[in-house]
Formats: sequence, structure tokens, C-alpha cells
Amino acid sequence: MSKLLGKFCSVANYNEMIMPKSFPGYITPPGQPLKEDGQKIVFKYIPIDYNIIYDLDGGNFEEDAGERYTYTVEDSYIPPAPVKEGYTFVGWQPEDIKIGTMQDNLTFTAGWTINAELCTGEELHELFELLAASENLSLQDITAIRKSDYAPRESFNAIDLSTTSNEIKAWLNKEAYSIMIYSKDTIHCNKDMSSAFKDMTNLIYISDMVEWVCPKGANIDNLFKNCSMLADITAVTRWADGEFSSFAGAFDGTIAVEAGRVPLWYRWNARIKYESISGKSIADDMIGEFIPGQEVYSKNIVGYTSSAHSLTIDEPDKDYVFSYIPIEYNITYETDGAIVENPKTKYTIEDETYYPPEPYKDGSTFVKWEPEFIYKGSHGDVVFNAKFI
Repeated sequence: MSKLLGKFCSVANYNEMIMPKSFPGYITPPGQPLKEDGQKIVFKYIPIDYNIIYDLDGGNFEEDAGERYTYTVEDSYIPPAPVKEGYTFVGWQPEDIKIGTMQDNLTFTAGWTINAELCTGEELHELFELLAASENLSLQDITAIRKSDYAPRESFNAIDLSTTSNEIKAWLNKEAYSIMIYSKDTIHCNKDMSSAFKDMTNLIYISDMVEWVCPKGANIDNLFKNCSMLADITAVTRWADGEFSSFAGAFDGTIAVEAGRVPLWYRWNARIKYESISGKSIADDMIGEFIPGQEVYSKNIVGYTSSAHSLTIDEPDKDYVFSYIPIEYNITYETDGAIVENPKTKYTIEDETYYPPEPYKDGSTFVKWEPEFIYKGSHGDVVFNAKFI
């Protein structure tokens, strides 16, 4: 919809050029000649495009963030938040562009604070062991990882878990068998959190971790492996929006896995195939998502026995094969004394259709077998009865 910038009335001579007014922030259009009495003249103004510059100080915009690089006097604009590894964005200077602004090369400067980032999972595991040992305990005695609202006193023998200048202090509350963690800023996970809480067999409380920020692409292999009492893992279900580089064994050995209470992202794509030892596919493949470490069972297929009762999903994007052995069924012949040369005594569901040889008996003429043959795909023991006249 067009915007009215102004209007005026005047008198002029025929063919006289009527010149438009100038308005800040707009390109002034050319004049128009007066052609008739009472003529209405409309001048179309185009807003001037002013450039926007970003000083990101090493940061960047994520794909499809929607940042703009020009604006006009008619626009208001707040840039999207950029990202910078190891830092948290705290705002723009200036905060925004307001309608009526007419500054070319307007520069937005990003403000950052360094994150309070945890050390690697393996390093955390070692530090937790030291904390427990300092009170003559072990990791198996720890029941909770809790947030502290206050900084530790000197008598707490706290240690720093951070890799940056923003400290993350941890100490042991022996009476509650809890590791207490304090940070004045939001706690950010390391990109490698593997094995951080592994083997804490009595760990039951991790709810305060819901406030921790985990980066996309983090490795959380064996994060809570063998934490056998851990049933509630809700706190980490939204970490990294479920986008991890690897999460093998993250919840192995927990009650959460046994009860099926794991995040939706805790799945591996896999294909289950059912094949005869001859290499023949004998059932439709099962394609789906499986919990890491999940046990998948073979199924009953007529005419075959499975060489394995179950298999374990131990890798993502892998084909898992149940191998089946064709069952050998017995063939017997009721010939009333007739002779059958080289009769087949066994067959499987995969054998070609079988016609038994004609029997020979003195003084009789062979008419037929009942049944006449074993067709391919048959199963079960078969008795051929010879008919004579």
C-alpha cells in the first residue's frame, strides 16, 4: 500500500513543469508538465536503500537466520542473534533500527560473554572420582548432581570444572552423597561429554542438568553408562535438540532403557534381514529405528530354523542379518514290495519340485504315486504311496 508523504495545491501555466518537493530518505522523482485545468499530479518516491554492516567479532549468522543488509527510512529492524563458539550473545549495539533512521553503513556490533564451559567428559569423570575420594567415597556412592545457588566456601575444598575464565565450581556434600555445582553463568557442555557420569551406579537425580546448554554435534557416548539406578533422564532429552555426533551407549545399563523411557532421538536406523544360508531372502526386511543396545529377536519362518535366537543393535545405519537353515523333511515310500531305484529320502522347502521314480514290481503295473510329487515350497514329512494294478 502506498504511503502519502504530502500534498499541495497551486496554479501554473499550461505546459509548465511542476517540480516535486524533496523528502529526506527518498529519491525525488522528475517534474511533470501541466496539461489541463484541475489536473491531479502524483509523484512516486522510492525509498533510499541504506547499507547495514555487522561487526560480529568472530561470530556468524546461522543458515537462514534472516539477517538484512539494507534498510529504508520506512523500516524498523532488529537483527537475529548470531552465534560464536565458546561465547553467548548478549545483544546488539545499537539495539535496533527505528522507522525514520537514515544512516548509511549503519553498523551493528555484537556483544559477547565467554561461556562457562565444562571440561571434557573423561576429565569430568576423573575430577568426580577425586571429589569422592577426598571424602573416602567412590563414584558408586554418588546419588545426585545438584545445582548450588551459592558459591562454595573455602572449607568446601571445591574444584574448578571449567575450561574458560568463567569458573564452574564443584564440591561434595557428603551427608547427601551429592556433587554440588555452582556457576554464576549458564553452564555449557563440552563438545566431548563422553563417559562423564559413567559407572555412578547409585546416581538417581540429574534434574538440574536441564539448565545446562549442550552444543549441537556433541559426543555423549557412554554418558550415563552403568548408572543402574537412573530412571529419570528427562533433563537431557532436549540437549542439542537431539543432534549429536554420537550417542553410543549413552544410557546403557540404566533403568530408563529397561523401561523404554529414553528420548525420541535415542534411536539408530537399522535394517533387519532374513536370509537362508543359500543367500536367498525368505522374508521382507524390517526397516526401523532401534534403541542402541536393543535386542531384536528372530521370527518363525515356515520351513526354516534360525541359527540365532536374537541379535543386538550395536551400530547405526547397519544391515543386521538373521541366517536361517532349511529344515530337512523325511520322504518315505509305501511300495508293497516294489523296488524304487535311488529314491530321494530328504528334501527342503528350497528344493526343486520332486517327482519320485517309477517303482518296479513283478506281475503288476504301476499306475501312480499318491501324492504324485512334492512341489517346490512344500514343507513337512511326505509319504509316497505306490498304486498298482
